[in-house]
Amino acid sequence: MENSWKLEEYKISDLQSAINSNRISIPKYQRGIIWDQSKQFALIETIKKGYPFGSILIYEDAHGKQQLIDGLQRCTTIFKFVSDPSKFFNEQDIDSEVLYQIIDLMELSNGNNSAIRACLFEEIKNLLIKWVSTEHKTMAEVMHMQFFGFAAELRKQYPSLTYEKLFPIAELIKPMMNDYISMCDFIMKVSIPVIKLQGSQENLPEIFEKINSTGAQLTKYQIFNATWSNVTVKITNQKLVDIINFVCDRYDEMVEGNYEIEDYDSTAMKKNKELNLFDLCFGFGKKLCREYPYLFGSSASKTKIESVGFSLINACMAYRVKDVDKLHINIGLLGSDEHINEFLVKILETVSEVDKQLSFVTQFKGNRRENTGNISINHTEMQIISIIASVFVQKYVIIQKDKDTETIVNRIISLKGNSEIWRANKADFKNNCVKIYIMDCLNKKWRGSGDKKLNSIIANSTYYCRSVSWDEFEKVLDIWFEGVLDERNEEKRVAAPDECDKILLNVIYSKIFRAIEHLNDERFDIEHLATKGILRRFLESINGSKIDAERLKLPISSFGNICYLPAADNRSKGKKTLYQDSTYLSGRSLEELEENYSFTDHDDMKWLEVSSYDSREVLKREYFNFIRKR
Repeated sequence: MENSWKLEEYKISDLQSAINSNRISIPKYQRGIIWDQSKQFALIETIKKGYPFGSILIYEDAHGKQQLIDGLQRCTTIFKFVSDPSKFFNEQDIDSEVLYQIIDLMELSNGNNSAIRACLFEEIKNLLIKWVSTEHKTMAEVMHMQFFGFAAELRKQYPSLTYEKLFPIAELIKPMMNDYISMCDFIMKVSIPVIKLQGSQENLPEIFEKINSTGAQLTKYQIFNATWSNVTVKITNQKLVDIINFVCDRYDEMVEGNYEIEDYDSTAMKKNKELNLFDLCFGFGKKLCREYPYLFGSSASKTKIESVGFSLINACMAYRVKDVDKLHINIGLLGSDEHINEFLVKILETVSEVDKQLSFVTQFKGNRRENTGNISINHTEMQIISIIASVFVQKYVIIQKDKDTETIVNRIISLKGNSEIWRANKADFKNNCVKIYIMDCLNKKWRGSGDKKLNSIIANSTYYCRSVSWDEFEKVLDIWFEGVLDERNEEKRVAAPDECDKILLNVIYSKIFRAIEHLNDERFDIEHLATKGILRRFLESINGSKIDAERLKLPISSFGNICYLPAADNRSKGKKTLYQDSTYLSGRSLEELEENYSFTDHDDMKWLEVSSYDSREVLKREYFNFIRKR
């Protein structure tokens, strides 16, 4: 045979030494170091979780000379981590609850002042990342990390911090940083699969090209598909039967190219109603997206794997996000197929309950276009899972924790639904859930993966039941509004309304729109009241030929400058304000537009009727007065 190969395993240190000493060379046709930081971080996250990350392909000639054919990007990233692991230390390694405990210990946040706490949180988080990256450049320094060092750095930043509090702070970060140290040690000891290819050297460029044009790393769901096939569940509840149809749709589309899938027969599957656990979670995810698209989004693809099917089941069993890979084991603890069916039905009932609670925010008509097939989702999947799981856990899960560590050690799932905890908290949930949902969106709480936040809420499931005063809500709203004024420096290019803008518009107008306006086929636009055209003209006359640093820019897309307007009136109006021409009105009076849509009067917008502004200070003052008042 012209070509042959064998599989070996290399320790990271051995492979790095072989490449650095040129015992394994890098051929000319390699593409160089092309991975950006996001891909490097993704690989390290994959290794952290113990998932397969691919093999390295090495060619060995008849004289024992070796070349790295595939895996340069992975090798470079792993070597970079081993050389300086602190470069990969980020928010994903930080437990936010620990930082809030430090803030409470420092006694600098004026009690429950959320704005000050949020500011302190960011400062301490950034200080921790900086301390790790500057003081722990090597793996040896990470392994010998002294936690008191961070407490000392914290005292330099906050001189009022007493010496007596430094040791408790060091103890607070100890478990979190020990987890980071253990993770580094784990990666150091990981074995890298190496395929050694022997054969004709002239085939190497072709082999390299084919690998890099067609190869793809397995996703965790593809791994689940391969490893969960032996765990089966029979669908016994009529409310879940359509899960089987979603699974059959997937396989039917896969076999359209005359390929045969082993052990698949749609007729037999629909008759026997038995699915392996991967197919069950796949179909459950499709059902969730089909029935609750305003919570989870929708997809026309029959084969796309909806992660929510896996993540929500795992969360409702009160397991951590990383435990989803054990779902095929943990779901078996529920017992019989009938009990598993009942468990899934209870999840659906809980989803329906949350959907009704949030519907006026998530399903409000707004500027949605029904005929486009696209649904705007203004929250993350993890955020909505956290709300559903928090309700489900209170209703059906008895959690037992270790008294010392507060970690969950046991879960008892009782689907009778007579939980005293939920009876006590149900009213508080209804009164505060939407407020907390909005505040978390404004605070961008769910940026990033959301894994640790979801884990925290599952362990403390009353998060959405806490009482939120108007004063607290208003402070969050003010901070967000002023932040937008600082961040959006717009002139010629104007940002589109973001998720927070849409959420707040929906909250306001859902109280104003009549049922007929929400249910009929009339369309609405998000309109800039001080129109983009007028503001651009003002800015152009002021800025002239000034260099970029000297040009006046305004937050044209500020929330204070937008509203919903009936599309027919808005598009007839064109680039003018509501008050520059009345011929655009189509069946509505100007007074009706003011009362139900713009919340303005003519005096509010007279500053837009001048031909131009000569002073940047005057224009900025007039605009900011307008949006702040509104």
